[in-house]
Amino acid sequence: MYDCVRDCITRYVKDIGWLALAIVVTCIISLYLSGGLTAPAVLACLGITLGAATAQALLACIFKCFGKTIAASTPEVPEGH
Repeated sequence: MYDCVRDCITRYVKDIGWLALAIVVTCIISLYLSGGLTAPAVLACLGITLGAATAQALLACIFKCFGKTIAASTPEVPEGH
């Protein structure tokens, strides 16, 4: 799953640029160091910097990778059972 998410984020970095990614990372690190690292604050960093559409696309990609991981770990049931 890590490789899938990493590849997905790499594709988005090409689209949004390194500057936008650096701003998001800086925002999240600042929140962490100030003790204010909460889900709403992280989403605000993403939303303000990248825009709602890009943040939604990143989340969709993560869920897509998570779904592939679940599908790969689900055993197949033989036919007729």
